[in-house]
Amino acid sequence: MSQEPDLTTVRGFVVVARRLSFRVAADELDIDPTVLSRQIARLEARLGVRLLQRTTRKVSLTEAGAIYVQRCEDLLARMADAEAEVSRYASGPTGTLRLAVPNLFGQRHIAPLIPEFMACHPDLRIELAFSDRMVDLLDARMDAAIRIGSPAAVGGLRIRPLAPNRRLICASPEYIRQRGAPEAPADLAAHRVLHFSPFLDGNSWRLRRGKQEVEVQVSPMLAADNAEALRLAALAGGGIAMLATFVAGEDFAAGRLVPVLTRWEPVASTISLAYPDAPFTPQKVRALSTFLAGKFAGDPPWERPLEGT
Repeated sequence: MSQEPDLTTVRGFVVVARRLSFRVAADELDIDPTVLSRQIARLEARLGVRLLQRTTRKVSLTEAGAIYVQRCEDLLARMADAEAEVSRYASGPTGTLRLAVPNLFGQRHIAPLIPEFMACHPDLRIELAFSDRMVDLLDARMDAAIRIGSPAAVGGLRIRPLAPNRRLICASPEYIRQRGAPEAPADLAAHRVLHFSPFLDGNSWRLRRGKQEVEVQVSPMLAADNAEALRLAALAGGGIAMLATFVAGEDFAAGRLVPVLTRWEPVASTISLAYPDAPFTPQKVRALSTFLAGKFAGDPPWERPLEGT
């Protein structure tokens, strides 16, 4: 046998075997009886065995044909079951949605939304994987990931921006009383810097004022791959940190942390949903994308404590 079986021909053979008539089977399949007869003949030639006995009056199964039709019926039944099961994924969100999320953002702003999302899609199960490191979605078998940083396209992924990630350079009032506040980016060299780095590498801050952009090399007193640790260190007067409003918005609003270098701002950053670029995006991923975009539209929840400040 030099060719793979043709499912159309297999289905045709099964119908002929059931009806024991090429004419009746051809009518049922809506094809010409001659075409159907040729398909079966090619199937027999490929297998090297006769499946049907044909006379001018009737069609009957050979011993090999009886065995083959039983196996083919089992195969077609399994195919029908597989198609029915898979088609559920096209009709609506179902199955398990595996989502990678950054630690703090996931805990504060994704996990609290999951019950509402699941209530909208009761046939869906959710698995959250928390990490501040950028996971490879395919290697980790993730359906999607929340990414924080530049929304630049990544090979093999689609990126949907959800909200701006506004960051402020800040320190506690006590730190400012003791050591003063920097007036220019170069002044950071004389201060204690608290630096966030997911991989604990790279010690630079990119800042912008109007069209001017600078990259400042910092010598951190404390580097951490956990934003909450840096927030706590800043609150304790440990130094100057660059913190996102989703991390420290309430501290800014309450005055526990005070912005410094206010004429400069960190370069733009975005909170996005990333998922594999495929011809058919799963319904569960599309549902999540629509849900999160709606929740974070306009002023996202973590910015609201800062309104009017």
